[in-house]
Amino acid sequence: MKKTLFVGFLLASLYFGCDKNSQPDIEIKEEALTQIVFADQTTGQSDITFVTSGAWTSKITNENQTAGTINWMRITPESGDKSGTHVISLNFDLNLTGQDRIAKIFIMCKGSEIMITVTQKSEKTVEDDIIGVDEKSLVQTVYADQTTGEREIIFTAKGTWTSNITSENSASQSVDWLNISPQSGDNAGSYAVTISLTENLTGSDRSAKIFIIGQNNEISASITQKAKKYSDEFFAITVEVENGNSYNSIIDEVRGKIYSETIAKGEYKNGGFKIGLPVDVNSMHLWRWFDEDDDEEDIPDWVTVSDYDVMVTDVWFEGYKSGRYVGDFYYYKDIYEGNNEVYAEADYLYVDRDVTIEGSYYGTLTETEEDDIFEFEVTALYHLPLTKGWNLVFFMEEYSITKTDNVTSIKINISITNINPGGLKWYFYEDYYDWKSPQKSSSKILSQKIFKEKINASKSKQTTNLHY
Repeated sequence: MKKTLFVGFLLASLYFGCDKNSQPDIEIKEEALTQIVFADQTTGQSDITFVTSGAWTSKITNENQTAGTINWMRITPESGDKSGTHVISLNFDLNLTGQDRIAKIFIMCKGSEIMITVTQKSEKTVEDDIIGVDEKSLVQTVYADQTTGEREIIFTAKGTWTSNITSENSASQSVDWLNISPQSGDNAGSYAVTISLTENLTGSDRSAKIFIIGQNNEISASITQKAKKYSDEFFAITVEVENGNSYNSIIDEVRGKIYSETIAKGEYKNGGFKIGLPVDVNSMHLWRWFDEDDDEEDIPDWVTVSDYDVMVTDVWFEGYKSGRYVGDFYYYKDIYEGNNEVYAEADYLYVDRDVTIEGSYYGTLTETEEDDIFEFEVTALYHLPLTKGWNLVFFMEEYSITKTDNVTSIKINISITNINPGGLKWYFYEDYYDWKSPQKSSSKILSQKIFKEKINASKSKQTTNLHY
């Protein structure tokens, strides 16, 4: 009876004396238990981190766990006299044996141990020989009527390379609508591979993969050619900026804006940009061009409009660098020759329907100040047959001043047409439009006020002679 009670008491003491929540004496992440390095590597792929509850020691054995036979690998440190987090590093001799070799590292603490398996392979490190790839070029989408890729595939080869083109859906399916140049390279160096395509007349989207194949690695680019034409979705604008290459380092993106809303984006490179405006503009961005209730923007009585309900907007283009606004682009010319000036600017206008705006005006005005006589001659012209969508429209002012004795003759010609007068260039100005209200376009083309300033003043004079 006493023996039974004693055994029961002993078992109970062992049970209740055990701490069920005690931590293990050694903790290490599972991924650290295996290390693989190559023949020409002399350090581990990473340091080994572990936690112990007290002092620890180590030993290194061969693959069969026989100690004292490993001289090609070392660990630092080999032991520690405190608990806590520890980091050991691995160092190797070059593997010149021609065979893989394996070692075991044991970490011991308070009777517990962990084992780390290290393999040094017989092969040297395999380094990628197709490098420096432009990641933006690896996924491209073009339209049915586009016959070149969005961009070149740019990379650096450390040696010879070849290529292969397959269908996106089947590696064995040939592709006859896409080609690249060059298709291979015999020497190390930098390469820019151009992509050419035939027009997509299939009525369906189609995709291909381009493989650039080196000795040790390969890269692939996915190219999708849509069934839709570019013009089905976008109105394309290609711009070459005056002295544009000087801005390559300060502009990387161009945005087309209506008010504060971005409707289009394009990359700025090589001194210019290409951008696509959407062929359909949300009605929230449109307003009535000719508002008979607005005294500031009323219609000159010499102008006729085929549809007074036409809705309109315009777009301006801003430059950005890493997402930060840096300035604006402006399409104009301003020429001074003696007493003559010719100024013209252009604007991209969107109208929600076909509309024709026509009108011409001619007026003269004579004013006398003491002994000086000023003769004004004003000519104005509206000639705008516009089609639904985006239209490039030109505003032009011409001034000519001549003086004979005490008579100064001033001729002013104003026109708004869709006929390019020639000589306009694109310019970039840092913060050029800082004064522009984000709530309303500043375009002279969309404003009738210019005619009131130049013409209506003369209409109130009794000396005005009007000819229609």
